[in-house]
Amino acid sequence: MESQETLIQELRRRNEEAKQQRAYLIPVWQKISRYILPQHGRYFVKTQRDRKAEFGDILDNTASWAHGVFVAGMSAGAFPASVPWAGLRMRDPELAANGIGAEYCEAVSKVVHAIFAQSNTYPALRHCVAEMGAFGPGCLVIEEHEENVIHLHKLTAGTYCVDRDFNGYVVALYRELVSTVGAVVDQFGYENCTTIVKQAWDQRRYSETVEILHVIDERKQRDPTKADSRNMPWRSVYIDQGARDDEPPLRESGYPFMPVLCPRAEVVGDDTYGTSQAMKALGDTSGLQHKHVRIGEATDKMTRIATQGPADIEEVNTMPGMHTRTNGAARIEPLAVPVLPIQHLWQQIVEGDHQRIARAFYVDVFQAFLGDTRSGTTAREIMARLQEKIQGLGPLLGNVDHELLRPLVHATIWFAGQRGMLPPAPDDIAGQEMEVELSGPLYRALKAEQSRGTMQLIEMIAQLGMVPGWDQVRDRVDIDAAADELRDTFGAPARVLKSVREVQSVRDARAKMQAAQQQAAMAQQMAGTAKDLAQSPVDPGNALGRMAGEAAQ
Repeated sequence: MESQETLIQELRRRNEEAKQQRAYLIPVWQKISRYILPQHGRYFVKTQRDRKAEFGDILDNTASWAHGVFVAGMSAGAFPASVPWAGLRMRDPELAANGIGAEYCEAVSKVVHAIFAQSNTYPALRHCVAEMGAFGPGCLVIEEHEENVIHLHKLTAGTYCVDRDFNGYVVALYRELVSTVGAVVDQFGYENCTTIVKQAWDQRRYSETVEILHVIDERKQRDPTKADSRNMPWRSVYIDQGARDDEPPLRESGYPFMPVLCPRAEVVGDDTYGTSQAMKALGDTSGLQHKHVRIGEATDKMTRIATQGPADIEEVNTMPGMHTRTNGAARIEPLAVPVLPIQHLWQQIVEGDHQRIARAFYVDVFQAFLGDTRSGTTAREIMARLQEKIQGLGPLLGNVDHELLRPLVHATIWFAGQRGMLPPAPDDIAGQEMEVELSGPLYRALKAEQSRGTMQLIEMIAQLGMVPGWDQVRDRVDIDAAADELRDTFGAPARVLKSVREVQSVRDARAKMQAAQQQAAMAQQMAGTAKDLAQSPVDPGNALGRMAGEAAQ
């Protein structure tokens, strides 16, 4: 009978299986690290000394520059640190339409942004977007922090693997990290460490490296009635890679939700890791380095020409202003006169690579205003072109929305609630859920196209309402719904617009006043008519006389 595998054996096996599924990406990621982002990516195959040498492999940094523009543009457009970008509203459509809970949602949003500002959220988000643009997936692990409420651990390509379910959600993370004996004992406690680590600690070998495997996955067996860390829905296990199979893990705890945020830049089908902008530009980027080597060689051939001359001349000095002695009529002349169109090669080939790399990283989107210097171009025309370009960012922004920012906001709200930092919810929204509304500049720009259609429709209906017989078409317009849509598009605070319920009393009072004014006008008109009739003479030839005659008969 086969013996049941231990916890350490199971996690090691699953980690190796996940690494096998990821193996096809490692050569691609290593190439991206070599030519675009040397400071990112850890593959456990090179020493730190070798990694530092890789910076010298970049002869043309166009891709690195374009990647930097991409990261800066995404950071400023999706989650700017200077302004609030994550709003909240009630998930119930009826409550949201009536503005119920709007003030509470705004108060919670302020708490969330305050936590983001005091923690490492913004550097971590920039790191995640940088990883997405380079390798496809970015990965953060959100943990509770004693002082800052939350802390985001930044992972880089090659140090982790993930499993996803049918819906694309992360259900397991396998994270490999290297620490020291001193750090491991400090983090997990001497009594929880393996025999090897204890021996190293006892011998004061504190700087000796220790390889750790951290696994976060769904807990298959638990007691839902218990709230301790060993019975939470998600499990967190740290093991020493050098431990024996029968040794316990360094630590086992849990989470009430999946703390791993692993967004992908672009996704095709059920791809676990997705693709990136750097992958699209990798051919041009690697070819560009080769072309720079060849252009350098061509430049050397033109400036340091190979020579030929008599055999008795042992040394030829080619430095400017120097003299080489020869015998008689002996001459030193070029071995071959190089005729190389260096300028043509640079402009026609290299600059074409630069343009394709820039387009792959959406540099034309993030620098749209800098690229148009033609005179007579209006701001409206520039915004219209920028609007069209931003539509191409839709899939990327959608992934950042659903796989990164929304889960981060909901997790932060949970941690803030555990700390008692949230205001008490009003009775009319108690137990109701909130949903996230992203209002960064890029997300507002995506919504602006829809709002532009709304404004055009309202303007056309207003014009049609002035045509005789078409005035009733204006009754079809829901002005309140249009105002709410425009507020969402421009990211204005909820307090700017009153709820329909709040303005209903004002509208009712205005309607009563208008009705009273109409009744007063009608009464005044009737009184004037009666006065005129009273002062009119009764003559058999006029209408009053005939009416009096008919009444007498």
